[in-house]
Amino acid sequence: MQFGLAYCYSEVLHRRLCNLYALSMIPGRGGMTRPRMEEHFAKAYGSTFGRIVQLVQPVLPEQLWPRVATATDLRNYLANRFWFERVHLTTTSQGAGELCVDLTGLTETLQVLNREVESLVEPYRIRLGFTGEVFREAAEKNLLSVKLGLQTTSTRAPTIRR
Repeated sequence: MQFGLAYCYSEVLHRRLCNLYALSMIPGRGGMTRPRMEEHFAKAYGSTFGRIVQLVQPVLPEQLWPRVATATDLRNYLANRFWFERVHLTTTSQGAGELCVDLTGLTETLQVLNREVESLVEPYRIRLGFTGEVFREAAEKNLLSVKLGLQTTSTRAPTIRR
């Protein structure tokens, strides 16, 4: 369970970095077509964790950059080497406890980075009119669609009220 939580937070960080990159590429109100905006999001979401970290570097504060870059190694370790290198610890309760402690530390590191990156994303969203209300409305519509068994893969963006 701890492994899944740590890996989940690495994926959340990836998504937040994608949002930061794409939103930072969009000029203030007006001046960009929807297809061009979608290109930025497609480029971001089509990028690996390591690539999006490189793309987002220019908009990261200098003190945050090394920690986000290190998160790439952390995510790759979780995805590719963690179990290969540590599975032997699961054979004892002491080893399993050690894994849990280590994974809890990794999770906490990723949670802190997620909060910091989210604080960088928020001003871009607000500038573009993507408020909490807009997200709540979109989530409610998606939830209703799921409850009603309707298709939920619509590419139509929520209406932004200004």
